[in-house]
Amino acid sequence: MLGLVASSKYSSSQVYLFIAPGYDEEFVVACSVTLRKAGIRLALVGVAPEEVTGANGVRVHPDLGLDELHPPLPSALMVIPGGTRCVQALTIDPRFHQVLNSAGAGVLVLAGEAQHVFRREQVWPFFMSATRVLAQEDLSKEEFFALLIRFVKVGEHLCKRLE
Repeated sequence: MLGLVASSKYSSSQVYLFIAPGYDEEFVVACSVTLRKAGIRLALVGVAPEEVTGANGVRVHPDLGLDELHPPLPSALMVIPGGTRCVQALTIDPRFHQVLNSAGAGVLVLAGEAQHVFRREQVWPFFMSATRVLAQEDLSKEEFFALLIRFVKVGEHLCKRLE
């Protein structure tokens, strides 16, 4: 089992990376490591607080479960990785709907297959307006992670200027 454990202050996370059975392990591990190395507070959120098995059998223990998230979330990126089963499990979970719909200034980030599932199933408009959705589109993982890092850093800079 691979444990990706963030700091104990999940409420101050800048990025919430959601996982459910069948998640894209390569994306989740690379995203977690890359963003945390950049100093970004990331919480791995499972449908439950127990370990979750990815599409190829890699097991990860999330930092917290959906029931442990208490909306409204602060301005944060809410990342949905690829893995069709993962995306479908998240989109049918009413707790996930509650988190996204009460996210305030948060941004829904769709990576890999997630962007295609959201569009194909016409889930995208149900959750948020297009101005609050960031999709990977044709960017490589590395380019996409760099974009997420810049997005968080610019947000931090803007918040500091407003103080």
